[in-house]
Amino acid sequence: MPTRRSTSSTARRAPARPAPLVALLLCASGVRAAAQASAPSASPAPAAHASPAPDPLAPLGFLVGRWVSLDGPGPVRSRGTFAITRDLGGKVLSRRDHTVIVRPRTGECDTLDVAMTIFPDPAGGGLRAMHFDSEGHVIAYAARPGTPAGVAQFVSAGGAGAPTFRLTYAARGADTLHVTFEMARPDAPDRFTTYAEGSARRARDTDAPRTDGPSR
Repeated sequence: MPTRRSTSSTARRAPARPAPLVALLLCASGVRAAAQASAPSASPAPAAHASPAPDPLAPLGFLVGRWVSLDGPGPVRSRGTFAITRDLGGKVLSRRDHTVIVRPRTGECDTLDVAMTIFPDPAGGGLRAMHFDSEGHVIAYAARPGTPAGVAQFVSAGGAGAPTFRLTYAARGADTLHVTFEMARPDAPDRFTTYAEGSARRARDTDAPRTDGPSR
């Protein structure tokens, strides 16, 4: 009886890959990973810069400078210069002057020293100003909005039993400034009467560097 070959068979083993092929695949995989690691990442888009806030003092730029008073037509005369500058890093406008007023009959002189600061309203919107002088007056002003270019007007709050003051700067060309100081009685706060006024020209290099000025 012929001997039957066993039908049981073991699983055939897959032939081993040649070593050079395995090395080549590993090398290619390593090059691909290195290329991905060294590839520059996409740069984020630059942030958009917010436009700067408008300068609330810019409309008053015509006031900045050193000014020399001009003689007015009235009998009371004053002389000197005054200066208006941007101060505290440009956040406020400061006026400093020393007024010399000559009495027409006696020729005697009175003096008035003034310090005034114009600043943006911290409550938002508009400008305010504080006036101090050597006679002890303290006046709190609010700028009147809507004035034409080259004009700045400040009005005090007034109050019960107190007069209302109005101070107006008006450019007359590039180098001349007209200043008017008005007052209204407590019982008629909208009826202003001129108390003092005068003009000044822009100082020249030949003018003495003083800080005197005409009127408040």
